[in-house]
Amino acid sequence: TYSDYPPTDTKVEKVMTFEYLPRSQLPADAAARLDKLSKAQTARPAAATAAVGRVRLYTAVWCGYCRQAKAYLNSRGIAYDEYDIDTPSGFQALARETARGSGIPLLVVGERSMRGYSEKAYDYVLRAR
Repeated sequence: TYSDYPPTDTKVEKVMTFEYLPRSQLPADAAARLDKLSKAQTARPAAATAAVGRVRLYTAVWCGYCRQAKAYLNSRGIAYDEYDIDTPSGFQALARETARGSGIPLLVVGERSMRGYSEKAYDYVLRAR
């Protein structure tokens, strides 16, 4: 029998994927440096040393999506550590955080991470922290 409603005796599980959120791509030279630095990195990942549930946001001044992400966090009173990837320390922190992908903003909550910005996606990830 077919209907517009799921069977009542089953569990409905919602799955959200955030693979293609709007984001600003890293400049080619920065992406190449990040790749090189990530491969050479021998220190523990930042996620392993960070406090559980702590929010980290990797941004750049020139990134419009980063400004939207910061405005979102600020409007909700969510405390976060910001890393400007255009500074040497921010860039190295980004390299410790991830060895794959490119684009910012990068939101990291505990051990979960998401590239790009979408209000719904941020709502979902931050609700789970």
